[in-house]
Amino acid sequence: MNRSLTILGVAAAALILILVLLNQSERRALSPYVATNFVGADSGAVSKIVIKRLGNEAVLERTGDGWNVIDAGTSRRADKMVVDQIANLAHNLTVGEIISSNAEKQMLFQVDTLLGHKVEFYRDGQMLGNLIVGKAGSDMRSTYVRKPESNDVYLAQASLSRLLERPARGFRDKIVSPLDTSTIVMVEVASSEFKYSMVKVDSIWTVMSGAEPTFVADHMKALQLVGLLGNLRVADFVSDAERDTIDMSGAGDKVVVQTRGGEQLTLTLRKKTEGSQDYYIRFSTLQELFTVFEGTRNNLLRKAEEYKQGGV
Repeated sequence: MNRSLTILGVAAAALILILVLLNQSERRALSPYVATNFVGADSGAVSKIVIKRLGNEAVLERTGDGWNVIDAGTSRRADKMVVDQIANLAHNLTVGEIISSNAEKQMLFQVDTLLGHKVEFYRDGQMLGNLIVGKAGSDMRSTYVRKPESNDVYLAQASLSRLLERPARGFRDKIVSPLDTSTIVMVEVASSEFKYSMVKVDSIWTVMSGAEPTFVADHMKALQLVGLLGNLRVADFVSDAERDTIDMSGAGDKVVVQTRGGEQLTLTLRKKTEGSQDYYIRFSTLQELFTVFEGTRNNLLRKAEEYKQGGV
């Protein structure tokens, strides 16, 4: 009798153990696999990032607390917000289950060496880690990725296409204005239709025009113009080869800025082509040529009466 009870007790304990193991296995099956730090590097240690695709290469280099990008052989200031997001992938990229381990399907996910973006992270010439970034997932909020040394393809929990699908110049900082807004004391605006000056005395901006009497400008509207001049975002960068073919001497739109120290900066604008909504813009203190959208041009070239208090 005692022996029978012992056998039953062991059997019951074994059954309970099997049920517990099955329950744990079921829970693991129902819980999605998630792996953090896929690349396995410290983003804070990254001093250079190289992005390669289809024979093109973008090189991003850390400079103090910012980044530069090599564009047409010249180091230019990069958009820090964009590059920081890429650098952070070295440490915080999260992936889910393996989607495929079939090397023949890599092109389908665009994680092959031809179509994929190969991203390499370096510190002082030493590679810390790398990955190949493919196309977006079906939800457009995830991206297929794999490590170059593995055939395993994962779905990363991040939208990476917008960060990587751009030429080297696409990483450049589009805020290019070399102005310190606190030093601006005069702005002269001129087009083919009008010309006026806005002068700052103490904290008051006064508009002077030969066409109408002098008046005190709306303070907030004046500050909007000054802020635009100090944080001017361009639409694109004109290549050196194209720049040399463009004549800006006959441009009719000009904004002249004078600082407290007597320095002067002239912004010259000219429509790209008849019917175009983009304008070329040149800063007298910079060798480069840029483009801006028509809306930016219109905000720079407002009519004098638009600065009246209670006006448009």
